[in-house]
Amino acid sequence: MGHSAHLTVVGAHQFTASCGTAYLTCVTVKKGSPASLEICYNASGGSGCTSGSFPSLTWSEAIVSVKTGKVYKKIVGSFYPNPGNPSEDTITAKKKVKNSHGKVTYFQEIQGCLYTSDCLSGEIGIATQ
Repeated sequence: MGHSAHLTVVGAHQFTASCGTAYLTCVTVKKGSPASLEICYNASGGSGCTSGSFPSLTWSEAIVSVKTGKVYKKIVGSFYPNPGNPSEDTITAKKKVKNSHGKVTYFQEIQGCLYTSDCLSGEIGIATQ
């Protein structure tokens, strides 16, 4: 996939203001109010998820605490379809989470793989309410 390959995020709902450049995008979640976004890899180099070449990817993810670097189980992510490209990524707070007041306190590590060794990855910042 080369060095110029990257994941594109479109249609994110529940944006948060303080994102920074380390993340593909940022979202805000709370119990009962998940965030959903469309993620794709455009093999033809375009920036959108509607026109170009979209090889099917197998998606995986983990939610990680910014502070501890450990996996956080109260927030979960899922992809549909999986495999697929584009795929909808839904980030859900399974339990009540502490309000971070717009600050990114978790991130979702995502990976889309064409083959087991040919993968693209990125991070989505998560603020909580």
